[in-house]
Amino acid sequence: VNANKVSVVHNGTRLPVDYEKTYMPNGVLRIGIIGQILERKGHEDVLAAIALLTAKIKCVLLIFGTGDESYIRKLKNIIAERQLTSYVEWKGFEVDKHKVYDSIDVVVAATRNDEPFALIALEAGAYKVPVIATCSGGFVESIIDGETGFIIDKNSPEMIKDCLLRFYEVVGLLKRMGESANCNIKTHFTLDVMQAKMNKIILG
Repeated sequence: VNANKVSVVHNGTRLPVDYEKTYMPNGVLRIGIIGQILERKGHEDVLAAIALLTAKIKCVLLIFGTGDESYIRKLKNIIAERQLTSYVEWKGFEVDKHKVYDSIDVVVAATRNDEPFALIALEAGAYKVPVIATCSGGFVESIIDGETGFIIDKNSPEMIKDCLLRFYEVVGLLKRMGESANCNIKTHFTLDVMQAKMNKIILG
């Protein structure tokens, strides 16, 4: 297909009104995994990264979502074996996005397969939460590496650990990247922007 005949319209997301974000209350880095709990989502890689961090920083991992019960049991066994029970909170499915993003400082999307254009990066950015995501599918289109979050290799707990450690140690980095992510979403990924692009294609 001739490239001149191809148009791309990214999904958009809703923006919270007058949202104020607080980072790392009590000096604890709150790390979130949000979405279906499936092996391809890379939860094991995040747990491996947390295991590398617990001796270095104060942190907690919040797991939002539901999924494969057998895989959830496997994850719980890994958590117990690595003595991470006190560092992990199972939050289940939460429909209120304010509650989700108020409770975390950074999202990790450690997807092992090629993710399509996941909304998680848009939603997190709308709430001023930076994202660490694997170089997978649509993440590279919605995250500006080093500015609104970090793009890392798949299956790389070490890289996840390094990014989380950087967020913890570099004063103001969470806020700076969170605000840049919010600006990126407002400029490129709102529902209004999506509608305008669709109208341009349809109406010419």
